[in-house]
Parts: sequence; structure tokens; C-alpha cells
Amino acid sequence: IPDMPFFAPMPPEPEPAQERPSGWVPPLWDRPSEAVLGAPVPLFALLAQTERVAVAFSHVEAYPNGFTFEISMIGNPMGTPPAQRPGPFPMHGPQARRGPRVGLEFADGTRVGDGAAPPGFPGPAFARSTTSVLRKDDDGIPTEPVLRHQGGSGNGKRFDMRFWCFPLPPPGPVKVFVEWTGFDIGETMATFDAHLIRDGASRAVTIWQPDRPR
Repeated sequence: IPDMPFFAPMPPEPEPAQERPSGWVPPLWDRPSEAVLGAPVPLFALLAQTERVAVAFSHVEAYPNGFTFEISMIGNPMGTPPAQRPGPFPMHGPQARRGPRVGLEFADGTRVGDGAAPPGFPGPAFARSTTSVLRKDDDGIPTEPVLRHQGGSGNGKRFDMRFWCFPLPPPGPVKVFVEWTGFDIGETMATFDAHLIRDGASRAVTIWQPDRPR
């Protein structure tokens, strides 16, 4: 008996519809360049550590129009999680409003934070990330930095929050601030050289050029 195929032949595929470009290109400041491979930047800092949790700054990627980074919250694997939750990180509800809060300060004195201005970031130098209050030029480009939370992932013992910052920082030091009052972490700060991010942006790879300028 001749061998018989196990699978029946697939039905013919329908004629593909003619693809048309959407014509939409994200604003320059809104997110990482989607047609660009960001370059990894060798930056890492342990921002805070207690008996319960640690907070770290890491996973930096540079793009021509800005950079991304992660704030990692790691629970002590030998510790006991709070009784009211299966894990240590209250990402929702009233407790979530007690942090973590994240902010940046550039060499020119400009400050930007994730959400409303936290303590230590007062006055007009603080640039909020809410798009409705951003000051923009005639081309719709913000004239102040933008810091956006891009979601995160994790489990009961670790949670990684991803952030996007526009634009690239000016030359000089960049300060990263974190405060997490919900876990008794006061305002803490780490400093690095913006040259590392600016150099990474020069190494980013453009895969496709947009049909029109952004």
C-alpha cells in the first residue's frame, strides 16, 4: 500500500487585497522611532534597597528622537509578601498612588517627571508628561521634555516599568530620581553622563525611511 499523506492539501489562498500605505506616521516626540532599531546603552544603577524591595534603573535604549529605560522593582525572595496581596507590588488602587515616582533632570536644569510634580520638583522648570499641558512650537513639537510610562510586566516578586523620554538629553550629567513612599523609599538619585545615550543614538539603525517627514 503506497504511503498516503497525513494532511490534506491546503485550500488555495484568496487573492491578496492591494495594500495601501496608511499615510499616518507617529509624531516625532510620541514614542521610539518604529522603523529604527534602538542601540543598547551600558547604563545600570541600583537606586534603592531595603529589607523588602530593591529599585534599579536599567535596560536603556537610545533612538534618534529619544531614549527608553526601565525601572525594576524587585521583592526580597526570602521576604513575606503583604497579607492583603499575593505579591509585594500594588500596581493598582490607592496604594499605587504612593509610588514609585520617577523623574529626570538634564544638564540645562530642565526637569521632567512621570505624572504630577513630586516633592522636590516644584516650579516652572518641572515639565509634566501630560500631553494636554505640553507647550509646543508651531510644528507641534513639544518645547519641553516628555516622559511617558509605556507599561510594564512582572509577577509577585518583580515588576519592570518601561519609560520613554523625548528628546535626547543635552550634553552633561543626567540625574534619575525615584521615590516610593509606599515602601518607605525616600527620594533617591543616580547620575550618569548623557554622552552615553547620545552616542547610542548615533549607533541606532534606521530600517525604513518614512514616506514623509515627521
